[in-house]
Amino acid sequence: MIKKVTARAAGLFIGAFLILLAATKPTLAADVTQKVIIGTVASISDAGIYIGIAKGFFKEQGLELEPAVFDSGSNQIGLLAAGKIDVAGGSPAAGTFNAFAQGINLKIVADKGTHTPGHGYIAYLLRKELSAKVARIEDLKKLEKPRFSIPATGGAGAEAQLKTFLKIAGLDEKNVETKIVPYPQVPAALASNGLDVGAAIEPYATKAIDQGMGIKLMWIDDFRPNDIGGVLMYSEKFIKDRPQAARQFMVAYLRAVRYYLSAFQGKDAALKNEVIGILAKNTTVKETELYERMRVPGFDVNGRANLASLKMLFSDLVALGYIQTPDKIKVENLVDNSFVDYAAQKLGPVKK
Repeated sequence: MIKKVTARAAGLFIGAFLILLAATKPTLAADVTQKVIIGTVASISDAGIYIGIAKGFFKEQGLELEPAVFDSGSNQIGLLAAGKIDVAGGSPAAGTFNAFAQGINLKIVADKGTHTPGHGYIAYLLRKELSAKVARIEDLKKLEKPRFSIPATGGAGAEAQLKTFLKIAGLDEKNVETKIVPYPQVPAALASNGLDVGAAIEPYATKAIDQGMGIKLMWIDDFRPNDIGGVLMYSEKFIKDRPQAARQFMVAYLRAVRYYLSAFQGKDAALKNEVIGILAKNTTVKETELYERMRVPGFDVNGRANLASLKMLFSDLVALGYIQTPDKIKVENLVDNSFVDYAAQKLGPVKK
């Protein structure tokens, strides 16, 4: 069963599970299915997890997943660092880099959603009433102190993305107003004249465009192509104590990611409908018809997280003042590709 877990409730959930695991461990045979505790955010970019469970890919690798849904990826870092969850999925942010600088040896091990060309799933939307003034992104300079949204502050990737957008538009950050507006609230904020430009994630972006609540200016892959949307991370404890389980997990995960890519990039309607059904059941996007119109996340077919994008994000966050000790961090040391490379070898690497 997939549980909804807030940061506050996470300790109780993990504690109860570990007590149960400790109580049953002495009776387990060496070849019995191993449990893997994983954090998710119930987004479409968690497709590799949900498809892998539904299709039995993890079970075939001798693993039983215990997924828990968190409010955000950042809420998982502390539990991952303590080894109380084995795998975490979320968007890399300042907290990811700062944790590593403090000696927390978590590792980014796989892609969990990338804004590949045609699959950038965040749109920058213009308030409809401004369409006569703003035909191109550069026209935003005609507005007096335009109001922009970001979903959160504190070192989220959205701040770096907005910084790039403003630079392309030729806008000085000092001459704009930035408001914190969660993604689901952006369409209403545009419609009520609370924003001039809002960053909206799918499916809210497509819904806003369909309903005339906002006009698309740019998709994120138009100005930050192949930007990281999410990553999969392993705890140090999982890697050291159960390396074979960590490898088996990745074989199942990459197989599921490729299944997803085949569904959305191929022409097999039955396969696509099957995958849409799995995602609608497990993610926050329940309307199956939306999957035919909205943009869904891209993935690297061999599972690798985009190191160049990760380095760019790190540089952006340093410039924004969110990285405490940048000299202690080598971004490439956060990434361990050995697990996806093992999985690709087992499944067969795919040339891109």
